[in-house]
Amino acid sequence: MLHFHAAKNEVDVLVVSISSEKVVAEAKGKDRPYYQDKQRLIMLNSVYSIDHTYLCDERTAAEIIKELEPNKYFKGDDYSDRLSHPGLSAEVQVCRTVGCELRILSGIESYSTSSLIEKIQRARHV
Repeated sequence: MLHFHAAKNEVDVLVVSISSEKVVAEAKGKDRPYYQDKQRLIMLNSVYSIDHTYLCDERTAAEIIKELEPNKYFKGDDYSDRLSHPGLSAEVQVCRTVGCELRILSGIESYSTSSLIEKIQRARHV
């Protein structure tokens, strides 16, 4: 949530996209995501700093960036070492094409569902 608040401090309108259930399952396995698209969108729409949400059926946000042509595009600190990742590099290129500033929000603690699941599984094996 803190990432959303930090991003909103830099823009007038904050649009947040999430990967669809299909995309998440392809990337993380058939048991993911744990919440359906509708549930995840409802949760995000309840965050006061988010103005609009967008469901993405693509593996990257490149098409959304092309369509919306935002002034700024935000990623969490966990992406700072992955700027050359094929999916992210497509987003970087589209940002350059549409004149959008890519911002890595660093120094903000992030809460990863995958990390939480790993911690729970480790705790069960203790």
